[in-house]
Amino acid sequence: MQTSPPSTLLPSLDSYPFFDDTFGKYERVPRTFRIVLRETELLGRTCVKMVIKDTIPIGDPQIDNNYVEDGYRFHDALHASFLAHFAWSPVLRTVMRRRRRSDIPIHDVEDTGRAVLIEETIVTLVHNAVRADGLRNGVTRIDPALLRMVLDLTHFLEVKCYHQAHWEHAILTGLDCWRQCWLNRGGLLRGNLHKRTLVYEPLPPALLH
Repeated sequence: MQTSPPSTLLPSLDSYPFFDDTFGKYERVPRTFRIVLRETELLGRTCVKMVIKDTIPIGDPQIDNNYVEDGYRFHDALHASFLAHFAWSPVLRTVMRRRRRSDIPIHDVEDTGRAVLIEETIVTLVHNAVRADGLRNGVTRIDPALLRMVLDLTHFLEVKCYHQAHWEHAILTGLDCWRQCWLNRGGLLRGNLHKRTLVYEPLPPALLH
């Protein structure tokens, strides 16, 4: 599924500055990234491990946290989409160890607990809205009421500069990558912050195990 870019009546995503441009190298999120989401078995449970640079594990293994399979274990694809499109993801900034510790107010408001919780809440709201069937079969629109809720949740964060259509595009792209990871039991997500793109690729044979 190809998702349409935001309306040409809105500022282009690449016209927005990166929030961490003025920070040092190790406080900036990578401008290009490769994230591998790979399904595996751990202690008798099906889980998904996230790896960057092909070999470095980040974050905790994810499971569906549900009595029935619903694909939630691949939800890091949506975090990856937020990072690729907005240069924003408190969750990935944390697991990549790119918090902006040199600026205490920025660190405390944008990079830690509350912001992380808000991003995880957005992911949960999206998944609850589309459900397993929508995720499996593909989604082409996001309920405007949900998008307004996203804007409300992020109204005091740096990402507040983005419009409803920007969020819809990022969410749809993330959901499509999420869907393909679920259907294929894993995948490689290639993000480019300069182009504001996230692309799914099948796992190459060297990364299958």
